[in-house]
Amino acid sequence: MGAVGKKAQLLIFIASAIQASCAHQPQREPAATTHFKTLARETDEPKEKKGFFSWFRPRSKVKERQPTARDLAAIRYAMAHKYRKSKKVCYRKVKDALLAAGLVTKDLVGGSAKTAGAQLLQHHYKKIAITNPYLAPVGAVLVYTGGKHGHIEIRTPSGFVSDYYSPNARTGASQVGIGRGRQLIGVYIKD
Repeated sequence: MGAVGKKAQLLIFIASAIQASCAHQPQREPAATTHFKTLARETDEPKEKKGFFSWFRPRSKVKERQPTARDLAAIRYAMAHKYRKSKKVCYRKVKDALLAAGLVTKDLVGGSAKTAGAQLLQHHYKKIAITNPYLAPVGAVLVYTGGKHGHIEIRTPSGFVSDYYSPNARTGASQVGIGRGRQLIGVYIKD
């Protein structure tokens, strides 16, 4: 048997050993009862998985708002109808997603994304005091100034969607190439 055959056998053996060790995790023994208060309790709740870049984003100290079924439906619709890159129709795509999910009863009027805040307020959305787009709750609608028409997008669990998807918010200096000098002017959630 050549060197290649021995290496292949070794890799197969290592893979099967890893698979066997993962499949048979040892069960924890119940903690002994004591009359002292425990400082930390073990729970069976799964820990939140965090991606590499999530460590660099700020965290909110406020209790997070859980997205409603309609919020998730709007996100699904927007993700299904997005383009690979921006076609400069963000307001049209967000309006379509909100209408399809039943979050608005009629189409929002206007053609400029930066004026969408007033329209959302008329459809029983409320503006919340968040100035960092990464702290916006999932399902929130974010409105930006900048450029001729501004920008609008929906917060997803992993990023932002409008007429395209991006893991990055559209704010920041135009030199970076991401934000084009846009400023967040409102974060809106449905009451």
